[in-house]
Amino acid sequence: MQGSETMKLKGGDATYRKAWRKICQVSLLLDYQQTYDRLGVTVFQKVLSSYWEGIPEILKGLEKDGYVQDSSNGCWIQIGGGDPLLAVKSNGDYNNALIDLAALWHYLKKENAEWIVHMSDNSLIDYTQTIFAAAEHAGWLGECEKQLTHVGYGLVLGGDKKELAGSSSTLLDKAKRVCREYIDEMEMAARWTWEEREQIADVIGCGAIKYNDLKNDHSADYMLSLYDILSNQGDTGVSLQFALACARSVISKSGVPMNELKMISAQDVTIELDAGRKSTEGRLLGLQLIKFAEVIQEAVLAVRPSVLCRYLYDLSLVFRRYYKVQVEAEVKTDSILLLCEATAIVMEKCFDLLGVQPARKLERFHD
Repeated sequence: MQGSETMKLKGGDATYRKAWRKICQVSLLLDYQQTYDRLGVTVFQKVLSSYWEGIPEILKGLEKDGYVQDSSNGCWIQIGGGDPLLAVKSNGDYNNALIDLAALWHYLKKENAEWIVHMSDNSLIDYTQTIFAAAEHAGWLGECEKQLTHVGYGLVLGGDKKELAGSSSTLLDKAKRVCREYIDEMEMAARWTWEEREQIADVIGCGAIKYNDLKNDHSADYMLSLYDILSNQGDTGVSLQFALACARSVISKSGVPMNELKMISAQDVTIELDAGRKSTEGRLLGLQLIKFAEVIQEAVLAVRPSVLCRYLYDLSLVFRRYYKVQVEAEVKTDSILLLCEATAIVMEKCFDLLGVQPARKLERFHD
């Protein structure tokens, strides 16, 4: 797009704005939407050009407060003690800093956002903090102390330790193919149709990719190994799918109506404390379950889904130990079934919060 057309677009020309919105919609549909759908991600698209119409009002307010400085090479914004931000170039074009300020102003003033979390790669940490500081010094946060948080993320590296190239859809397709190979080797797979195997492989593969990304410290670079991610052992999305299926299968195979069992009062279901190791594993599982609310609060306030991932994996480990020493060896008592049900409920809620879809069909045929 040539300079004159760009200025018409940013100046609010209706014809250019309509064409630009159409371009953005087509771009999202062709490049991203299929990948978002497979990952279960809902996108509310608002491109930066959406904030252009608020820029004149923003500049007027900043100029009134004495924050705008004109020079031969453009219009600058100086707020607080930070570096000045180039707002308008000498040719009249808006600079990125002004557009980012306009986006922030829109959500603070128009959307009344109380907490804004901005994500970008680590190279933009200082720049983002400068934008946040400008908004704070300009008084945009108000008296209610609205919160601005920047979440920096590292790079995903390939085996050569360089930034991974290629599209997300290609990675998801590879994950699906590997999972399909695993599924075809399972004894239970003989009971599934071709379409069911494809659907299960896609659910497990996409979930494993998403879980692996979320379990890592988002601020650090990490190496991506597809076969490690899709292992059914260790801290992987695949392993967690089978742990959840195991908990659910105990309940389904018991034939006990859980709705009736849940009506039993807490004092009617006890875990014997003098039964050696079996009692210890049950108590440890119960203690792990009651940490859930505390972990959710920590993950949210720190904006770190890795905290929830760690809890989910630890829960699966405790449950597997409990299953091995007590569930496999005994008649399924009410207390065993209720602990399995509580484990499944908490694991499913963790899956839901992480945006990972459980592979439901595994539950019916888990050995």
